[in-house]
Amino acid sequence: MSARQRIYWTCQFVGWGVLVIGNVVSSFLVDQLVFEIYFASAVMLILGIVISHTFHNIANRLEWTRMSVLPLIPRVLIATLLMGMIFALLYGAISDLFFSHAKKILVASGGQIFIDIINFSVVFFIWNLLFFAFHIFDNFRAAQIKNLELKAAKTEIELSSFKNQMNPHFMFNSLNSIRALIDENPARAKEAVTKLSGLLRNSLSLGKKQLVTLREELEMVEHYLAIEKIRYEERLNVVYQIPEEALDLEVPPYMVQTVVENAIKHGISKLKEGGTISLMADLHPEHYLLFIENTGFLASAKWEEGIGISNTRERLHLLFDDAAHFEMRETGQGTVQVRIHIPNNKKS
Repeated sequence: MSARQRIYWTCQFVGWGVLVIGNVVSSFLVDQLVFEIYFASAVMLILGIVISHTFHNIANRLEWTRMSVLPLIPRVLIATLLMGMIFALLYGAISDLFFSHAKKILVASGGQIFIDIINFSVVFFIWNLLFFAFHIFDNFRAAQIKNLELKAAKTEIELSSFKNQMNPHFMFNSLNSIRALIDENPARAKEAVTKLSGLLRNSLSLGKKQLVTLREELEMVEHYLAIEKIRYEERLNVVYQIPEEALDLEVPPYMVQTVVENAIKHGISKLKEGGTISLMADLHPEHYLLFIENTGFLASAKWEEGIGISNTRERLHLLFDDAAHFEMRETGQGTVQVRIHIPNNKKS
């Protein structure tokens, strides 16, 4: 039994126990039918726990505990009335079956079923108020924790991406390639400097957003690949198959960039002849798919161990829960494919 379950059952027994003991004490002061008092109290305790726990399970199954306050109010009021009605009918039937006076001991109304329902509904209203107040607070706290985790993961991947782009080895290769172009092709060298500055600028600006458009993400990817193209020349080919309507869809910043960086590091750079990186998108009504493929093999676990890939998985989960998926596989044709499934929140 988890700590959460122990707290729940402790509150159940303590709460109903206090109510029953209070009724026993008040009834004992005006009536001497001690055994009937104890029996009726036991019935009240058992029915209270069984009915409230049954509702607890139903509410969890229907995900009422995840609802916001406004849509929850009418559901709880109806459920409270039903719980009070069921309790009053069962309690009255059991009391009448065993002891004709037992019901009157604990119900000040004198046995009127309508008043009994109201009385017990008030009790269950208090129970529901405490139950859902706890869950609303718990959901609020969980949302805060999730938001902090998302910010931490986002910050970590921002720093990782920026560090990779400011990596002395990357900067040395980029500047060395640009220097070689200055005499050979000044116009292309100037363009390369622009791409490098654009890459560094995007690394700073995109990090301020929780989600960016695919257009913005691909702009940074294009800057990065343009610089790497100078280094790898004919060894690096890039293919884009992105529909125009997909460019306004939202993705976590650095997600595609991180996968492309890994494709260069663990795929293209390991092959003497180089290879191709392909970026594709496939749209569906409720979701869209991103595919990033590169020539290479998934023979090394470094792909999965990298902090960028693990953080990408974590950020997708934090942003979209189980609605997003990140898969990596080797197609068997000397190609590694990353498949990213993201829910489509864009309104047409």
